Amino acid sequence: VFMLQELSNVKKELQGLSGEDKVIVWTLISMFLPFFVTVPAVIFAFFYMIKEGRLQTVMKKTPFGYTIAFFLVLTLVVSLCYRNWWGVGLGMLLGMVIMVLMYYRTLVNHAMFDLIVRIAVFLMCLCAVYALFEYAYRIIVMLDWDIMALPIPSKRQYRIRVGFFNANYYAMIIEFTILLCFYKIQGKGSKASKLYYLCAMLLQAFILYLTGSRTGMVAAVGGIGIMILFLMNKYVIAAFTSGCGALIVFFATKPQLFPRVTFLERNFQARFAIWEGAWRCFQAHPLFGQGSFTYYFNYLQSIDTPHEMYKTQHAHNLLLDPLASFGIIGSFLVLLYLAGFLKQAWLLFRAKTDKGLVALVAATLAVTLLHGVFDYTIFWVQTAMFFFFLLGAMAMYFPQTQIRMQMN
Repeated sequence: VFMLQELSNVKKELQGLSGEDKVIVWTLISMFLPFFVTVPAVIFAFFYMIKEGRLQTVMKKTPFGYTIAFFLVLTLVVSLCYRNWWGVGLGMLLGMVIMVLMYYRTLVNHAMFDLIVRIAVFLMCLCAVYALFEYAYRIIVMLDWDIMALPIPSKRQYRIRVGFFNANYYAMIIEFTILLCFYKIQGKGSKASKLYYLCAMLLQAFILYLTGSRTGMVAAVGGIGIMILFLMNKYVIAAFTSGCGALIVFFATKPQLFPRVTFLERNFQARFAIWEGAWRCFQAHPLFGQGSFTYYFNYLQSIDTPHEMYKTQHAHNLLLDPLASFGIIGSFLVLLYLAGFLKQAWLLFRAKTDKGLVALVAATLAVTLLHGVFDYTIFWVQTAMFFFFLLGAMAMYFPQTQIRMQMN
């Protein structure tokens, strides 16, 4: 009954949006659909923003907007100079993502943010249902394994991914969704609403386990821990600590149930080989890098040479890949842009404004950093959109960043 009422309310709210708001909302909703739907949606929103004459205003209103615009142009030029065509293509696409999410920051308000959050959780529940069927098909039909043992395949072609390119990108989307569910649970709402989001969170946690993303599991627990610390409720903290302890004991006594545990040593060796290659890329071009996808660009050039790099798309590390791709200069510009979000979070925290949102932002950063130790999943259309969607919500409390007053 609650879900039916929720769907009815969402439909009414979508119909009541202005044209500009509809473009942003539908574009953000597309990040929970297969990526071949998300990409055209982002491109459409980007050119819609240009058609409406919003581009310059958006850059002006966004903290460090011109800085990130300069970075996007710089990395595109660098990619072109080295004929890094993968970098050119992905750099242009992610540039559009950043600009569209800057556009969102100038329009977001409480109603818009809450609407997208509710739709996001609902769509991710549908994704979870699809993931269960996908998992069953891969385990029973493709691998002929005993599904009751909940085996987690190691090979990427057998891991569940729904429409999120691969299992690790899907895992990061799930991590952010778990944070959204907890955000709704600790906020205002009816008992039925809180029960719905609790069930949704538990469902997402189970699907996260089925993805086989070990780093994702650790990151999700860390993110929830950060949010709980912001609540400062001793009973919730005690329950969370006890739960974490129980999980540690469970996996310590039954290590075979920890996802892909037999491949840990091999995966660590692969990571060290990747990081070594990424470090060489950085040392070769320390100032500006060679543009997006520098690691893959260099891997292709290293094939059949004495220094052939480990085959993968990126450096699998949140520090090494930006340094290798954008160099010290480019990475510094990105940090300046991110500093704008940190400043807003600090101002809201100091003013004790919307503690739940500040906790959500802090947890989002924690999840990204934790997952970024062993992977670079944030550097993709859907994950980057989700990240900037959550951080960009703080703009609703800073009128100087909004353009609503200029709208008819």
